Parts: sequence; C-alpha cells; structure tokens
Amino acid sequence: MAVAEGGRAGEIRSLGILSNRLEAIRKLVKKLREQGEIRAGYEAGPTGYCLYWQLTQLEVECEVIAPV
Repeated sequence: MAVAEGGRAGEIRSLGILSNRLEAIRKLVKKLREQGEIRAGYEAGPTGYCLYWQLTQLEVECEVIAPV
C-alpha cells in the first residue's frame, strides 16, 4: 500500500503491506479520509478485483491500473 500526494511534485510514501480484509481496509480509509480526499488505483487481477469491491463498498473512487 502506498499513498501519493496530489500534483507532479507530490510525495509518494509506502505504508507497507496491508491485509486484504475489509476491516483493515476500512480502518486505513478512515485514517486517510481524515487527511483529505482519497482516490484509489488497484492492479488488475483477482486480488485487485476483490480490493475494488471492498473500496467501492466504502465509497472510495477507484481506477484499474493494468500491468503492461
């Protein structure tokens, strides 16, 4: 899991590994929302698809990031 601040010069920080469980994701989303707007990108594939559904359930805007 990583976060990136807005704009081209925005800082990118690793938050480490996050469990793919709704409660862990809910806790992180709550923490990030306290800092402002959040949007998510997820990798295409079985794990990413599950993450997409979890995030959209929490009303987080998501976009697929397809590997080349």
